[in-house]
Amino acid sequence: MTSALPRPSRPSRGGRRLAIAAASVGLASAAAVAVALALPAWVKGRFIDACAGEGVTASVDDVGLTFTAIHLRGVRFTSGALPQVRVTGRELTVTLDGFTPTNATLDGADVLVDGAIDDVRAAVAAFAAAQKGGTASPDGPAPSGGGSAESMATLASITVTGGHVMWKRILGAATELEASGVSGKAQLAPAAAVAYSGQTTAMTLAGIASGLGPWRGSFEGTSRSQTLRVFLDPKQTAAQVTVVAAGATTDVDVKIARTKIATLGIPPMLVALPPSGTTEVQVALKAKLTGEEQLDGDVDVSLFGMHLAGAPAPLDVRLVGAVAGDPAKPLAFKNGALYLGPVAAAVNGTLTPVWTARGTGKDLVGTRADLAFRAGPIPCATLAKQALATVVPAGGLAGDLARQLGGMAAGAAEQAGRALGLTTTLTASGTITFDSRDPTRTEATVKSANACGLTIFASP
Repeated sequence: MTSALPRPSRPSRGGRRLAIAAASVGLASAAAVAVALALPAWVKGRFIDACAGEGVTASVDDVGLTFTAIHLRGVRFTSGALPQVRVTGRELTVTLDGFTPTNATLDGADVLVDGAIDDVRAAVAAFAAAQKGGTASPDGPAPSGGGSAESMATLASITVTGGHVMWKRILGAATELEASGVSGKAQLAPAAAVAYSGQTTAMTLAGIASGLGPWRGSFEGTSRSQTLRVFLDPKQTAAQVTVVAAGATTDVDVKIARTKIATLGIPPMLVALPPSGTTEVQVALKAKLTGEEQLDGDVDVSLFGMHLAGAPAPLDVRLVGAVAGDPAKPLAFKNGALYLGPVAAAVNGTLTPVWTARGTGKDLVGTRADLAFRAGPIPCATLAKQALATVVPAGGLAGDLARQLGGMAAGAAEQAGRALGLTTTLTASGTITFDSRDPTRTEATVKSANACGLTIFASP
């Protein structure tokens, strides 16, 4: 007797649908995993290609994705058309509107610049012009001109946070500018309103004397002009240098309210002052450079509590005047006046910028001042009255001058003149030589026909 094998049962329609659904989910999951694995690499490639389209060589360590942003970690940027600059960043976040990049933020930016400031400015300007015009650089990838989807041209702004800048050879072979706490923003759209601004919490300049700073700074600019402000005392704004560059014109404005030189991040020896740093300074300086052929400026510098050889006590010194001429040649110092306490002297001479050749250009390495002054004839009694009219702090300048000249102010000028074997008028002249490259060799000479009993004006 034989028995029939059971027939396999046919799956129900519901079972078939469940199996199909399971297979579909499996395939979809596998596809999603594949996309998730492949998408970062695809985005990375697209980003690198987009940078290449702008003449920039980029590399990325890692990519993270969300629905609203792309996170590129460990980014590095260089350009054959701009070899003086290299940029790295901890993370570049690109925000998206759908699939369109809208804004970018670079955190932990580290910028290394190597080259003289004029060379770098020219190279950056040429690079920017090439990007705008879409012209290819012979030293790097050909820019796309900003018109393709690869060009990142949809970005409205780029923000930098937590930045650090190291600029080597900025003002000569041995100089180095370092800035930390750098932050800023560049507004890229609309194209007619491109602008940028930013700040640094601390910067120093090495290679000049024992080093300058720390200072605080801010910067801003458009396609037409750029402004840099340096606050010499990071704690306040009463001592600042402002530089505005617009086309072929550069304006420099230095304003320093009365303060001790030691608070300005400037070694006293750099300006031929005693190393104690207790001398107070006040500065108002304006200069305009037009092209490379004309420099015009006004100088008003006051030093309070100067210790000068032969002076019975610290002196207040003020120098005012104007310069004009070709900065490649000695500049005439015009309408000059030198005030030493109550004594006023006319000043003339030259200020000579000192340049050193650098390739096809040149660097400013210092300034030499050769000045001559002449005072008098001034009646000694007049000097005495001026000294006595000055507020007299205990042991201060006016008090010592009053002790020297008080008898003259009281009508004893003739008696003092007989005692000293001098006439009753002051006539003095002399020279001052200063070279910023070696302030320790500053020299001053004095020649007088009569010093009214003031040892500071006595001829040797």
